[in-house]
Amino acid sequence: MAHMRESLRAAQTGPSSLGPGPFLSKGLLLLPEALLDRIFQISPQVRYAAVLDGDQVSLRARDGFEHPPGESSESFAERLTNPALLTLATQRGAIDCGGARYLLVRYGHFFQFLRSTPSGHVSVSLEAGADVVGLAGRLDALIEKHG
Repeated sequence: MAHMRESLRAAQTGPSSLGPGPFLSKGLLLLPEALLDRIFQISPQVRYAAVLDGDQVSLRARDGFEHPPGESSESFAERLTNPALLTLATQRGAIDCGGARYLLVRYGHFFQFLRSTPSGHVSVSLEAGADVVGLAGRLDALIEKHG
């Protein structure tokens, strides 16, 4: 049990957390809106994207895609659900998996890509028929490069 507590403590504080990178509130390489622009340029199969930077959420949806039942629902997911999922994956990855880089979730109508950053996370909704593994790699590289 002590070994598991140490592993979980390392997951919360150590270098094996999700998404090491330069995404810092005081020194963004790209402001959240510019990062959202780049995310939407990756593919027309990006439906929605959000950047949580500290306590600020920047959200955007592609024209023609329906939103969940309101911006408050999306903000709730970015402030509570997605950080919880990332925390769980990070802690599990730190135990004996070599860490965790990003998370893909398959919901009923779409996939969700999630990657932690030092000041929050990036969340991207992808069409169900998209090449999600390929797009996840491109999103991961974009976040790593531009944060």
